[in-house]
Amino acid sequence: MAFHGWQIQPNSTSVQQTLNQALSTVLRREAYTVAAGRTDTGVHALQMFAHFDSSVPLGNTEPIVRSLNGILYPNISVKRIFRVCDNAHARFSAYLREYQYDIHYRHNPFLYHRSLLWLRKPLPVEEMNELCSNLIGEKDFSCFEKTGGSNAHSICNVSHAQWIETDEGVRFVIRANRFLRNMVRAIVGTFLEFGSRRISASDFRALLESKDRKMAGASAPPYALYLTKVCYPDSVFSYD
Repeated sequence: MAFHGWQIQPNSTSVQQTLNQALSTVLRREAYTVAAGRTDTGVHALQMFAHFDSSVPLGNTEPIVRSLNGILYPNISVKRIFRVCDNAHARFSAYLREYQYDIHYRHNPFLYHRSLLWLRKPLPVEEMNELCSNLIGEKDFSCFEKTGGSNAHSICNVSHAQWIETDEGVRFVIRANRFLRNMVRAIVGTFLEFGSRRISASDFRALLESKDRKMAGASAPPYALYLTKVCYPDSVFSYD
């Protein structure tokens, strides 16, 4: 992988570090970015927002975008730079995030490290969608949280969770106001345990009540996970 996640860390190349350096070079002054979320190593982002403060007006930002894309890695692309209100925060102002996890059933070299290859029989999508109803609502998702996290609490409000059949296999889509560290990968891993008949529907419901990470399945690999959407209130874009 080209990057070891979003967040700056010693002895590893991160997206944040690379973007900070590019911005500082183009703007000719130090710039520090804060993202909507700290994606893990191997996880992709089809949409990501990050904010930075500027002491001077940037004017027409299109030349800045072109310059950034000229010096960034081939697998980072800046689409747009725009002004937001003074108290806007890329992470804390967001009210919804969406992730998807892709699984394919046949060998496909073009999906290598973009989707999880599942060589067992097709997953029971209808049954898995029945279980998805147990994820909906404001709940404690400790059972899907990686231990050692620094969150003040483990309550998330999941508004949508669904397995969708695709031309290649299946896709899991989940939306919530926030996600815990490793949460989506742990949920997918647990669904795969159910799809392999290693756990039952009642086991799945029981682990949600347990708040015990040890009862959930192993985390699914990161490379098939995508951050696909981040939503903000209109007030973030009202700065006059």
